Amino acid sequence: MTRSLRVVVLLLCTLTVVSVLRASLPTVTTGQWTPAVDMADARDGAAAVLLANGDTLIVGGSNSAGTLQTADIYQIDGSLTAAATMATARSRHTATLLQDGRVLVAGGDSGAGTATNSAEIYDPGSDTWNAVGTLVSARFGHTATLLPDGRVAIIGGESKGAPVAGIDVFDPNTGLFTQTASLNVARKDHAAVLLADGRVLVAGGFGLDAQNNQIALNSVEIFDPVTNAVSAAANLNTARARHSATVVLDGLVVVAGGSNGQTDLNSIEIYTPGTDAWAVSPTTLSTARNGHIATLLAKNNSVLISGGSSNGTALQSAEIFQPWTGTVVNAGNMNVAHVSGTGSSFGAEGLYLAAGGSGSKTTEFFRFATIKTDKDDYAPGTPVLMSGTGYQPNEV
Repeated sequence: MTRSLRVVVLLLCTLTVVSVLRASLPTVTTGQWTPAVDMADARDGAAAVLLANGDTLIVGGSNSAGTLQTADIYQIDGSLTAAATMATARSRHTATLLQDGRVLVAGGDSGAGTATNSAEIYDPGSDTWNAVGTLVSARFGHTATLLPDGRVAIIGGESKGAPVAGIDVFDPNTGLFTQTASLNVARKDHAAVLLADGRVLVAGGFGLDAQNNQIALNSVEIFDPVTNAVSAAANLNTARARHSATVVLDGLVVVAGGSNGQTDLNSIEIYTPGTDAWAVSPTTLSTARNGHIATLLAKNNSVLISGGSSNGTALQSAEIFQPWTGTVVNAGNMNVAHVSGTGSSFGAEGLYLAAGGSGSKTTEFFRFATIKTDKDDYAPGTPVLMSGTGYQPNEV
């Protein structure tokens, strides 16, 4: 919505605590976690992605039986079904929804810490996997960022016990990966996000010192996919790895938690792209955590931070960072701990899906409030119809 417009606002909020979404979906109370249908396999290190039709694909991972080729689809009607099996077993890979609705799955640990360079694409319409070109650098624990032009930037990760510097870019038009640039500092367990101007911010992670000892990094780099240039950005205030980075609606980047290599962190830092500056938030997470999942909640602008571990203890707790107030609020406890779990927004409005982790096959939903407008933009003087779901009675 154009900020300069003066419009009449009609607010229609559904003042409900409980929302019954579909007959076979569980009834989920706002602000709480509710168990859902179990997956066929326990999955640690899986990847989950919301498909264009509202279903969620959960793919790969590992368990006591080994690394997995299998995949599940949690359908928007509440049923969970097996999807076609991947050609390559993998965990700690990435899954990225392409602009045409297919899903790119790239890299991963194929077993016993062996990085794979294989990649394949899932077609939801035909429930099939198709091989594509291989990564230039095999890796797992990397990041994958969908670029504005439809390509995907695969950054960092680990291979043969060492962090990776190469940036591989996948072009869905050719099905090929090209190593277009390299990071100035090789890193794994970092975080990467797409900035509003189309560049990719790469923050923190584990790297190596001059004696090849693993250290947590405070360095930050920016990859420009138009020029293929990599440049240094302002450093984080605290070195951290296995943290999260989330872009909120005003374009700021929220970095939370992680490990400094000796202890887990509860601090939050905010990056302003326009000034290339980091500010330490006066608010901290209630629990220091690393390896957690952070998700920008759809039609909400809060960041849900859930699971992970705290100095070796698996966490069931979840919390929400609200950018507009700069505060952290409790988001209840999950029904099981989700260390090395995965999660995704769900197709039904106001639902987030968490899956696997800690050797579990469980899934569960979190319910959150939403607000939306009837159009994406408006001419001057046009009334704006706003509606919401999942609010508590008398909540502002």
